[in-house]
Order: sequence, then C-alpha cells, then structure tokens
Amino acid sequence: MRSELKIFGFSLSQRAEISKGKKFGLTQKQINLYAKPEFNQKQMEVIRQGLEQGLSCEQVLVYADSKFDEKQMEVIRLSFESGLTYNSILIYAKPDVFDGKQMYEIFKGFDEMLSKEQVMLYAKPEYDFLQMEAIRLGIKSGLSKEQIEFYAQPEVFNGEQMLEIYEGFKSKLNLEKIKFFANTEYNGEKMKELRKGFENGLNWDQIRLCASIKTDFLQIREIRKGFEENLSWEQVALYANTKFSYMQMNLIRTLLKTLTTEQVRTFAKTDYNYLQMLEFEKGFEQGLTFEQVKEYANPEYNFVNMMLRRKMILLGKKEK
Repeated sequence: MRSELKIFGFSLSQRAEISKGKKFGLTQKQINLYAKPEFNQKQMEVIRQGLEQGLSCEQVLVYADSKFDEKQMEVIRLSFESGLTYNSILIYAKPDVFDGKQMYEIFKGFDEMLSKEQVMLYAKPEYDFLQMEAIRLGIKSGLSKEQIEFYAQPEVFNGEQMLEIYEGFKSKLNLEKIKFFANTEYNGEKMKELRKGFENGLNWDQIRLCASIKTDFLQIREIRKGFEENLSWEQVALYANTKFSYMQMNLIRTLLKTLTTEQVRTFAKTDYNYLQMLEFEKGFEQGLTFEQVKEYANPEYNFVNMMLRRKMILLGKKEK
C-alpha cells in the first residue's frame, strides 16, 4: 500500500492527525482549524496539540498559518502554553524575519523573566540562534553591559565563539586572558580548549604551547590534559607535535603515567603510526616489561607483525 495514498485531498498521515483530534474530542470547529491540505502532517500535529492543551481558537489562529513551518508553529504554541502575552509573542512571530531556532531563543528570554528591553538587545535578525543564546545567557548571568558588548558582535564572532567568550566571563577570567583566546582566527572548539586551560590553572607558557596548534582542537586537548595531570614540560613536549594525531598523543600521554620519560621516548616517534603505538600500550597492559615491548618496537614492522610478536612473547611468558 502506498504510504502517501491521497483521499479527499489529504495524505494518510494528514488523515491520521484529523482522526487523532476526533478521538481526543475536539469539536468540528477546532478540527477545521488544521484540517486543511496546505498544512503538512507536522504542522497539523502542532496545531492539534495546542487545541488539546487547552489553547483557544484565537490563540491557535496566531500560528495556524501555512507561512509558519512546524518549528515556528511549535515555538508559538509553547509560548501561549507558558503564559506569554500576545504582545510579547508578536515580537518574534514573524516567519519572514526569524527562523524557528531564533524564535525559540527570544521565547526563552521572556520565559526566563527577562524584561522586554533585555530581550530586544538580541531579538534581531542579524543574530543567529547561537549568537542570541550567548547574549541571552550573558544577560541572565548578570554580565555587565561592557562584557556583553565585547562579544555581541555578529560581524566579528560566530555563535560558537560568542558562547566561549561568554563562558570565559562567566568563569571570571580577566580580560587579558579572554582577549587571548577571543581571537577571530580561532574557531569555537579551539577557544574552548584555551579557555579551559586558563580555568584549570595553566600558565601562560603552557597556554601558548596549546595555542601553537593551528587546527586540531583534539590535539590541543591532549596537550592541555597533560599539563593538568602535572606532566612536566619535557614530558608534554614528547607528544606536542602536530605530526602525531590526537590519538597518538593520547597513547603517549597514557604511557607517561606508568613509564619513565626516557622509556616513553623510545616509542614516541613519528615513525610509528597509531596502530603500531597501540601495540605498545597493549603489551604494557598485558604485563610485558619495557624490554619485552622493545623487542617488537621496530617501525619496519607493521601493526600485524607487532601483534604476532607481542602474542609470541606473551605465550613464551606463560609457558615459563
């Protein structure tokens, strides 16, 4: 049977929404508000849910309009259900101005008891929803006007960057530190790793080493974690090399917890790929000594050869 078989101008999914309204006990007048071919099934569902939640026909008619998509309809429905006034809702119930995610951020501001003046600071179409969120959270957290204005620059920072700068102010980092990671050349993920480094007590030299990694925030995270685990500069320097993937960095950092720096230096070489390094870690996990693992630590062996040699050493160890 075709899933979109149409009868009387409605698809099966649209007819199902009409049936749900009848089963719930909606009146024909209420059902007629959404039983229209121009509404897709999702739009019908949002209109029906509003009626079932006790919204009046007048309230539902505010969003029962095909110019709204289902996400926009849902935000307006939630707004009425939350007790917002008609005048507040009209500020963002503008389908040609705000998309559903932007509308939700404006609704959240009113729902969190921000004043109209505060909401209007970010209820602007030039802000995407993440940028709106960063400003809303700043207002809600009590940041100063100057702090919010520092990052509320849509032509300078994207939403992810704004959120990281907000988090820095929220954590009470000083402006010097915030300005360091609030660099337009850094994406949100890199800003996040540098911010966390400052929050967790890394010094300026350590932060600058993290910032020297140009692209991969996961590599930055491994360097940051090494310093946070009190590894020395010499130890972190063993793997703070962009030729290592973040997974290789992770393995080297793990080995530094149980081996000496000199021992790890034997394996922390760019000649080895991740799978080869993984064989070293497996050997130590299975109780092999440094000298035993060294027996198969040869970059000319691929990881399969290393695995076979590791298993042979383990077998010989058991036979003894």
